[in-house]
Parts: sequence; C-alpha cells; structure tokens
Amino acid sequence: MYKRSSYCDDPTSNMSLPCITPSASTLEEGNTVKNESLAGRSRKRKYPLNARIYLIPKLKYGQIYSIFTTIPSLGTENFVLKITVDTKDYLIDEVVTAVDIAFSGWNKTTNLRALLKKNGIVINHLPYNRCYYYRSTASFFNINHRYVIAKISSMEDSKKQLSRAVRRKIKVYRPPKVACLPALKLEFCKNPDEPVEISPWGHREFFATISESCPTVEYKFISWNFYDITEKNLIARVQGTTDLVVKLLPYKVEFLYEPDSTKVFLLQGKVKLNDVLTVARCYAIFKTPQVEPQIRGNEQRKVDVRKPVIIDGSLTKDRIKNTESLATKHFFWSCRSRNDPDNKYCYRDMSENPVMKLPANALKAGGEYNFSLTVISQIDFRNRKTVTQRVRGISEQTVTLQIQCLRNCDLGVYAPLESVHLVPICEDCPSKIRQYEWWVLVEGEMPYLESRYKYLILHITEPIVSIRLRVMMDKRMSADAFYTLRRNNGPDKGTCQISPSIGIEALSIFEIACLGFESPYSPVTFRYKVKLGVLASNVPYTRFKLTLPATDQIMVSICDNIDMCVDRNLKVRVLATRNDFGTLLGGIPNMLLRGHWNRAYVKGLVATKSIRTTKNGQQVYSYFQNERARTGSQLEQITNLATRILTSLTPVDYHGATLMGVIFSKLCEIFEDIIKENEWLHRDAYFSLTAMHMFFMSILGTKSEQHSVAMCKPHNPECLNVQKFDLEMHFTIVFDPLILLRINSWMANTWFLYKCVFFLGVLATHRHYPYDDALTVHKGGIAYQVNVTEVTDHAKGFTLATIDKIHVIEFSAKLLLELKSSLKHSSILFQTISQQNHHNIFWWYPDPLPTKTSVLIVHAYSPVKYFRTAKESELSNPLVYKTNITQFNEELSFTQRMVNGSIQNVTEIHIYSMMMDNNAMLAVRIVGCSEPMHIKMQMHRWPTFRELSQGCCHIHPDMKGKRIWMANSCGRSRAFVAIHRPSKYRPGKKRMRNSYLRNARYREPSIRPKQMNYSILLEIFECNFWKNRTLDPGWSEDYCTTTFEHSHGTSVQCTCHTLGTLSSRIFPISAKLYVEHIPVPILSFNALVLILFVLLFLLLIIMMVLNIGFITAHRREQSILQCQSAKKVEKVDQWITYGSEILLVIMTGGQEFAGTTSNIKFYFKSPRREQMTYQITQDPGHPKLLRNSTNMLMVPRGTIYIPTRLALGIERNGRYPSWYCRSVTVVDLNSNFQQLFVVKSWIERGHTPFMRSKYFTKGSYLKTPKYSWCKRLRNRAEQLFVSWFIINPITGPWQSSVGGFTLNRFQRTSVWICKLAITVTVICVYFGKSTVETIQEDKRRNIQEYIRISAVAALAFYAFVIGLFIHFLFEGLILRCLWPQK
Repeated sequence: MYKRSSYCDDPTSNMSLPCITPSASTLEEGNTVKNESLAGRSRKRKYPLNARIYLIPKLKYGQIYSIFTTIPSLGTENFVLKITVDTKDYLIDEVVTAVDIAFSGWNKTTNLRALLKKNGIVINHLPYNRCYYYRSTASFFNINHRYVIAKISSMEDSKKQLSRAVRRKIKVYRPPKVACLPALKLEFCKNPDEPVEISPWGHREFFATISESCPTVEYKFISWNFYDITEKNLIARVQGTTDLVVKLLPYKVEFLYEPDSTKVFLLQGKVKLNDVLTVARCYAIFKTPQVEPQIRGNEQRKVDVRKPVIIDGSLTKDRIKNTESLATKHFFWSCRSRNDPDNKYCYRDMSENPVMKLPANALKAGGEYNFSLTVISQIDFRNRKTVTQRVRGISEQTVTLQIQCLRNCDLGVYAPLESVHLVPICEDCPSKIRQYEWWVLVEGEMPYLESRYKYLILHITEPIVSIRLRVMMDKRMSADAFYTLRRNNGPDKGTCQISPSIGIEALSIFEIACLGFESPYSPVTFRYKVKLGVLASNVPYTRFKLTLPATDQIMVSICDNIDMCVDRNLKVRVLATRNDFGTLLGGIPNMLLRGHWNRAYVKGLVATKSIRTTKNGQQVYSYFQNERARTGSQLEQITNLATRILTSLTPVDYHGATLMGVIFSKLCEIFEDIIKENEWLHRDAYFSLTAMHMFFMSILGTKSEQHSVAMCKPHNPECLNVQKFDLEMHFTIVFDPLILLRINSWMANTWFLYKCVFFLGVLATHRHYPYDDALTVHKGGIAYQVNVTEVTDHAKGFTLATIDKIHVIEFSAKLLLELKSSLKHSSILFQTISQQNHHNIFWWYPDPLPTKTSVLIVHAYSPVKYFRTAKESELSNPLVYKTNITQFNEELSFTQRMVNGSIQNVTEIHIYSMMMDNNAMLAVRIVGCSEPMHIKMQMHRWPTFRELSQGCCHIHPDMKGKRIWMANSCGRSRAFVAIHRPSKYRPGKKRMRNSYLRNARYREPSIRPKQMNYSILLEIFECNFWKNRTLDPGWSEDYCTTTFEHSHGTSVQCTCHTLGTLSSRIFPISAKLYVEHIPVPILSFNALVLILFVLLFLLLIIMMVLNIGFITAHRREQSILQCQSAKKVEKVDQWITYGSEILLVIMTGGQEFAGTTSNIKFYFKSPRREQMTYQITQDPGHPKLLRNSTNMLMVPRGTIYIPTRLALGIERNGRYPSWYCRSVTVVDLNSNFQQLFVVKSWIERGHTPFMRSKYFTKGSYLKTPKYSWCKRLRNRAEQLFVSWFIINPITGPWQSSVGGFTLNRFQRTSVWICKLAITVTVICVYFGKSTVETIQEDKRRNIQEYIRISAVAALAFYAFVIGLFIHFLFEGLILRCLWPQK
C-alpha cells in the first residue's frame, strides 16, 4: 500500500503538477538542465536512485510505443514508479516494486544501448550501460503532449522522492491526410491524480464530449470498457452504452475480477471520429462499501449456559455483490471477560469462522463476556470494522431476540430526513409473543416508551439513540434486544467555490470546485440547482464546469451513497443576455452533437423566457426531441424545460397540447428506461418531478378552448334522447372542421401525461414506505397523494379520503389481500389523483351533453412489481369510492335543460319518460316547487296510481337542491318519473282511496283554485372507466356500477372491478312529457242491474236449500299418521276363516319377480282408534303371493273401520324377498262398505308410510271419496279459473269421474250464475262513469287503440279472487261455524 503524493498548482494553467521541487523546471531531459541555478540546488540533494527514461521522440497519433525506465540498482526501499505526461491527462504506467522479492517485475541488462537500439531508440550518451529496466507501452491520442515524465516515490510515503523526476521531450504527429483531428474527452476525470470513485453500490453518470477542432463529426458507436492502467488487461465491459453518455448502475457492471483498491484504473471510450480512431480516458479508483458486521442478538443478550451457545456473525454485510457471500469477507473473533478471565472458551483470536458454537457449560452462570467480531473485506483490507456483543450467562431458558433494520438504519446510521423502521425477529421463541415494548434512550435524557406495536417507526434527529426492545411471551418469559443508531451528518470537511464570480447567462463558463468532502459512505455525488430549476444532477466530479442562467446564487447539494445530503449556497452574479431568440438557440445543435448536454440545456432554459407563441416553444424543444436521453438527471432536466415552456404558453390551445404531448411522449421513454434499470434518483429530484407533473395536470386540466359538441352515438341512450326530443326544438350542432385535430391533440397530450404520472408512482415505491406520512400535493384543483400500507395476513380494510374532500375510497380486506397476492409483496403503495368536476385533464372529451366529470385515478404498486396493462389491473374484489356531488349544483349550463311545469288539480299527473343505460343512476333534482308534491320514479313500466299514492317521495318547497335517486341494475331500459299534486289532509292521518277521490272530485275546486308550479332537473349519474382505445376511446360503463349513499344524498357510490382512471359523471337528460288524468269511478246502478242481482241471490238461496244435505255431510280432516310398533300382531295362517268381519283382496303385479316368498305385514289405522297389525307368514317353498295373482284373505275386524289407513311391511325371506303390490281392497262384510288402496309400488324392506284412499263407499256418498275443503279448493282452483267464461259448466262436467265429484245441471247453472254476477259487478265498476271519461291521446301516444288483453286478464283475475273469497266464506264460515262437525 502506498499514499498518493501531494500536488502543486501551476499558475500558468488550470493543471496541477507533482510537487517535486520548488519549480517544475528542474525536470531533466537526458543530461541537459535548462535552469542552472535550480539544477545546482537539486544536485545538492542526493537521491538513492538515479532514474532515466527513454522512448522515440517523434510519435505518431494512436500508435503503440515502448517506454524504458532504467535505474542502476533497485535500492533497499520499496518504491512506486509513475509515468505520466505534461498535460496531466494520461497515466502511462504505475509500477509498484517490492525489492525483497525475486520477481519484482524489473529486468536486468548489461547492454542498455543495444536494447534501446533494438527497439528503435537511439541515444548518443548513456550515463550507465548496466542497469535494471522496466518496459512500458503507451499510445498517444493528444497532439498537445510535450513531455513524458517519470517519477519514483517511496511506497510508504508518497511525498518522499527516491529519484529526481525525469522527463523526455516528445512530439505527437497527427495522422496523414487528416485536415482536422477530433478528440473524444471525459473532461472532468481525465486527471489521474484526481480519480473518480467507482463503487459496486454506487450510481455514476459520465458525459463524454467531442472537441471543437472539426466543424463536422461523424461516428457510429462508442465502445466503453474498464481497463487497468496499462490498457492491456480488461477489467469489465460496460453494457448497454454506445453513445456519449455512460451510466453505471448499482451492481450492473460485471467485473471480470475485482480491481485493486490501491491502484488507479480507467474507463476507456474508443470511437472512430471521421474515420480516425480516438480514445478517451477517465481515471477511477475502486471504493468498496463499508462492511457492516452484525452479531445475531445485537449488542447485548442473555444465554442459557446449560445448553450450547451459538455466536453467529453470518448476518454481516459488505455489499460487494448484489447477493451477500461469506467468501468476500474475513472474520476474526475475540473474547474478554472480567469476572471469568481464565475461561478457556473466552480468549483473543478465538476463530476465523463466521459462526462459533460453544459447548454446554462452556460459560459460567453470572459471568459476563464481551465477544468482538472484526470483519475485513477481502478486496480492500483497509475496509474493516469491529462490533461487540456483551453476553451474560444464566441458568434459565433464553431466546435470541434480534432487531432487524428495514429502512434508514443500514450501517448503524440514519438520515434525519427519513423515519427509521425496525422490526423484531425471534427464530427460537417457544411461544407467540404477547407484548412488545420499544424503549428509546437519548443521551442526557430519561428513557421513554415509544411504541407497543410489533414494529417501531421512529422520527429522530439526535446524534446517538439507544433502542431497547422487550418482548413478553407465555409463562412470564421475556427477552431483550439492544440497538444503537448514530446520525449520519452527510459529507463534511469540504468547501465549495465558484469562479469567476460574475458572467453572462448561457455564455460564461463557471467552474465549481467542491473539494475536501469526506464520507465513509462513498461515492459522493453533486447536484447543482438555481431558481429556474436543476442544472445538473448525479455529477461524480469534485470539479465541474457549466454555464448558468441569470441568477444571484447557485445551490450545491453534496450527497453520500446512502442518500444523506448537505447543501452549500454559492454567491454568483450572472447577468441576463441581450441576444435575440434565434441567436440564443443557434449553438444548441452543435453542443448536443458534441455532448455538451448541460450547456445546451441551459441555453434552452434561458430561451424559454423569450417564448411568446407555440411555434417558439416547438423551436426550443425541437433540438432536444431526437436526442437519446436515458438518465434520471436528463429526465429532470427535460421535465423542467417542459415546465418553462408550458408556463410561457398558458393558457394552452390545441397547438400547445400537441407540443406538450410530444414532450410527454419523450418523458415516458426516459421513465421506462430508468424504471427498467431501477435507477436511483436524488431525493430532491423525485420531489421536483412530482411537483412539476402536478403543475402539468393543473395547467392542462383547465378548460382553455371551446369546440363543438360531439355527435350522438347509436348505442348511447342518453344521446338518443337528445336526438329524439331536442332536435325537434331546432337543436343544431355547429361543425368545427378542426375538431378532430383538436381532440386528437388533447387526447395524445392527456394519455402521455397520464403515463408519466403512472411511472412516477413506480419511482415512489423507492421513496415511500409503510407507516410514512402521506405525500400530498394540492395544486390548481388537482389533489395528488401517495399512501403506503403494510398488508398482513390479518389485514383490515380502511378508508382513504382525498385531500380535496371530493372522493372517499374504501379498500376492503379482501381487496388488500388480492393486491398483495397480485403484486407479490406485502407493502402496497397507492397513488391517488383526485380531479374536481370543473378542473380535470379530460375536460376536452367531446360529450353531446353538458357533462361534468369528477376524475379519480387510483394505482397500486409494490417495490417488486406494478401492473403494466389494463388486463392486469382488473380486480376480483371491487374498489368502492364515493364522490361528493354537492359542487355539481352550481353548474349553470345545466339550467338550460331544466324542466318547468304546472299542475291544475289532483287528478292531473305529469309523467316523464326517458331511456337509461345499464348501471346508470337517474336523479331528480328539485329546483323549486310552489307547494308540496309527490314524485314517483319507476323502471320498465308506467307507474300506477296506487304506486304513486303509496310509494312516492313527498317533496316540500324547502327541499330545494335535494335529489331523488333511482338506479338501473338491468340493461338499457325505460325510466318513468311521475309528478302528482296531492290533496290537502292532516299529516299522520290515513285516508281510504274512495275518500281521497271524493275530496278530489267535490272539494278540490273550493280548496285550491290556484295551480301548482314546479321546476326539476333530470340528471344521469354514471361511474365510468376510461378506455384508451384506438377506436372510440372515452368513458366506458365496463367494470363499474353506480349506487348512492343513503345518508344525505350528497354522494354517489361507485363500485369498480379495476384500477386506473375512474370517474363520477353527471349530465342532464331530456325526457318526453305525458299528461294523464286519474279516472274516478262513480258507482251507479239501474233497475235492470238491481233486478239481476236479486234474482241471482234468490237462485243462490234455492241452491243452498236443495243441497243442504250435501253441505252438512260428514267430513273430517284426517291427520297424517306414522307407522308405530304394533301392540297386537295377528298371525294369519288360514286364508279363509269363519267369523271374520273384514275381507282383504290383494292383487300382485304382473312384472317378473313381482311375487314374494317373504312374510308380509298389514298395518291399519282408523280415525280415533288404535292401530291394528296383521302378518302373513309364508312357506318359502310354497308361497301364496305369486306373480299376477289375486288373493282374498278373511281377517278379524279388530279396530278396523272404514275409512282407514294402510301401510305395508315386509320381512325379507326366501328366494324372492321383494314384492310388487298392485292394489289392496278392504271390504267390511257387516256394513257392505269397501275401500280401495291403489299401491302400485315395490315393497323391498322395512315398511311404507301410511296411505290414504279416496276410493270408498259409505252411505249416500257412492263413488265419492272423502275430501277436506282445503283439498277441494286446491284441486278446483285452476279449473275454475280456466273455465270462468266458458260454457263448460252448462253442457256437462269438466272433471274426470276418477275420484272426483260431478255437479248436476242445476248446480252447475247456479255456479255459472254466481260467476256471472261477480263479473258484471266488476265490469260495471271499472267501465262505469268517472270524473274523466277519456285520456288525452295527443300527449300519451303509447296508449293502444284496441282492446287491452292485460286489462281483460286483470279483470278476470279480480273476479276470480272475489269468487275465492265467497268460496272461503261458505267453506270456512258457514260449514265450520254454523254446522261444525261433532
């Protein structure tokens, strides 16, 4: 290892020369000394080595030449040989020599003259011929080189010179037939004495330039690679860069081998300029990240000495690679104990393994041990750090509790600008942690409890903060962990200066030197900014030259690699230029061609102050349009330039929108590049980009021009209403021939701006973390906010309100878990943009109606993924948001479509008809009314008077501005709004319909002679999703449905199954008015009708008298029986016995195997009698119940009386265990009654449920089964309704004789007369006299001119209902109450 020598400034130039002697003129050229006095003084000082340098003096541009450095002897002290040139932009070689090793790299010769002559070097006089020599090679790409200089210094002390500095004069000749010689330069890192730091985790940007020596420059590509100082050994290839900008991202450069951190290496750019090969050299030094040793358990812990103790340092990080590896680190463990110094397991230099395992009882209970871990980087042994852990031995069960850093705590330091995030880890905890306690101790204060949550979010600014975590587990078990954080104050010890102190904007070149800044977290970057915006960012050089706009100060931000910055303000006076617009832009193309990006940018920035028209703005941006910009600093610069252009073009017309669309398209390309490469942005750059994009939205969201409305779409029902009704009122559309151009300009501008803001959310994932305060920007009606949440397995939903109080978003727990699964991370970032209805970027959308739109943009991201397409943004669990619509009431353009009307009396109804689209909502806004009125809203069908009077909304004059809502959950349908003037009545008192109508007919003229006036506004509310389609882009009804909040009617609720651009839209709708009058029936009967009803009544009485026997017949409602265990079982062995009273006739089915060999049981249950059971026992060899047979069986009566119930059972036996029974007839031999049971089923096992039979004979009910009135009603209802007006009751029976009864002719005639009376009554009431005889056909065109089948069907149904009522009256009241069954 060696130290670099100090440097002296040359007053005649901006270069620095090595401080060898008080004057650089003491350098030797061969044996000639130009300055005798200085040479004499230098000779007085004796040097241990006498070096010489030899090479060909006349050199060709780009050729490779040998350089020989000679010394008579190597001496006794290790040394370093450096070969450079006088222009300080080329380090030819750097040779480190250790004299005590056999192969030092130097060769020995006894004939130096012959060696030099062999290589084409002719020297007349040599001071020595026997010597050591070192051969180097060099290629020269600068014709300004004059000397090659060699210097030898001590390896231990670079200021100690071991030989005089010697130089050899050279002349570099340009290639033949080349008029001008262009050169590729890396101006700010060409000095090998001031190398740029390159680190694996650092972010570097280099801007190469091309010299001005040639008026034109042509090249194809530039090859960038890392080489060692000799340019022979390739260290790494730079991928993805072939132009003048070199971007080195963290862990993206794949080194073939790690460079020596003590030696300088170079970034080489090789290119053919005008067919001449040229090389640019940027000198760098490899800087390894600081190692971060970590011991599991943090700073202090307790261990159970009864068990093996593990001291684990495998969590150590060195950040050399993107993935940590133990192979890049050296571990050194030591231990020291005060109360147990003789412990054989605690001593110095214990182990070099990352993990140590001590056996059980190796430590003593009560003993305290300090284990120290020193980690040294294998790449740079100077990079080392030591941490300690104090271990206390106890004889109890312990766990290892670890505090893990999540954010802003790497390397044990924190930046006060951000919050600190810490979480616990306990891999050996025996139970679930029940309680957390985070204690914070600041030096000089008492510790305080900061949090009881699992995580700790800390906002601190103290220099040193100690943190203690205590956790409580089951069985009163606890554990502690200790963690210390130190404040990162950023780079320090440096100063910044600018020269000259005065100049002219965009012309004078200023040099800013920020020297001496040191940080353990290198590399350091610089950022330069003025009031107009950023000038340059991510600058890796300590010295930087740039031009400035007119300003009085420049802000310099110096940042380390962990994003902690310090600021310096430099005073400078930059005067405004007097050049005109064209002159100022004249040099920009040449600057961009030659790589002077920052200077061209400053010129464009200055030119924006002279922009007056859109053409001027296009001229300024045209120079940057075709330049490939792909770094974060260029993104911020172009965005700042766009901000200045847009400021000058406000208010923006469609020409300006076209220009901004082109600029935003360029920004999108840069965004995609830096997001793809995961590029780091300066903290101030991120917030600056956010502010500028919100400025874009606020300016472009203001309506700045008018254009004609769009024509109607065939599939838009609201638009069809406009066509159908408004065109009749001479509604015309003024055609603008530029409308398509205007709309396309604004659409492209909006789309690319939307993409830029979307990509801005991706960058936000690297700046915002869970539990941070939300980022909010509210500018010009645009509300922007970024919220981050942590989604756990037991996540709960939450509500997010936008800062403009327009939208409230509800995120359900299921939606959060779905996003966690889709985005593959638990940290979800929500980007929310709320735009009010009078200020949004979609104001230009051509609606045929005066629509107002409130836009809500919602995006979700995670640190590892984001949704790239609209398909990926679709949700299974919906996003719900509510929009405050109170501000819509102030829209004056809607009043032109206000509906005004007057109602004369309560019989007049105004009905408005319109079409509604799917998922839309219709609102009736009350503009005003002179007195209370009723409003009824209904879908699909015309509202009836009953619906209007019972299910309507009661409106009062003081309800101005209120809305009545109705949603359409079906497809495209017709909607109706009915308005009615009610009669006066006392609140809270209900009236019957006839009383209400009598008031309307007789009292209305005397009570309210005046008319009622009203004004309403019909509005459609929709929740839409913006589809950016190639054909027919615009708001779509897909994904979203519309409902309303029930609290106060001030919010519309939208449920959307997607993320992206959503909206709540409102527009007035045109409707067709129908005026209808309520027909009030007047019941008036003439004599004929009265006589008819009297005759019908007499016939009914006669029918009742003649059929009194039938009415009072025996009927009983029989209960449902269940098979029970038989109390008495009669075994029947004789098929015919004497003295029996009951005959059973059993018919077996004719199917195959219908007969049975099993024993059969018969269960009988008669009303109000005990159950009787019989069993037929069969011989399996000679069964009686054969297939297709009729068997008669005589059994005792027991408790069997007809009517009875029958159930069949079986005991499986023999070859044919199943049985198919067709029927069983029970005959009472004493009374000659019989009952037939039609079984027709298989009996396979167990028993069947009890069966009823309607086929029995008894008394006068021959062939008539017993029926209950309920069953008769159920069986006759359908037939009675169908045969209501048919002659079937007169001509004969309409029922089957199987099990039913048939009326005789007189009975059927009586029934028909009753039905006729009912029908005549209903028709007389409906078609009788009323207050209004006809309906105004000129205003209700949808009334049919022919007989309405629906009315006829309704009348028939009403008559049928009345008939049922009479049937219930006879069956239930007369037969059950007057003649109850005993």
